[in-house]
Amino acid sequence: MSIATALFSLLLVDASQGCLDGAYAQMVHVTEERLLVRVPPMIPQDGQIGMQRPLCVRVAFHIDTQGLPLSVHVDKSSKNRAWDVAGLEAVRKSRFRPPETNSLGQDFYLVYSFD
Repeated sequence: MSIATALFSLLLVDASQGCLDGAYAQMVHVTEERLLVRVPPMIPQDGQIGMQRPLCVRVAFHIDTQGLPLSVHVDKSSKNRAWDVAGLEAVRKSRFRPPETNSLGQDFYLVYSFD
């Protein structure tokens, strides 16, 4: 299967899509400030079939003491499995500045969008 790099952007999501509703915009901003290595999502070519644009996926996770993401899961689905999986994998491969010890269980969020 051919793999193409998706042209994702962080924080460029139309608020009507709901990925940055309420306090999520601030939580994503806090997470982005911790990014040390940002890995872009990879989308299979067939992941674009039947896709309604624009779309977004919000991924939630924790960060361990080494800066690795843990408990990575889709918090808000794009309604396209290939895109959701790509968002999950991008977060798993990214690296972050570790949180302070008193906030190790804190939730962190990244939003990926595609127009």
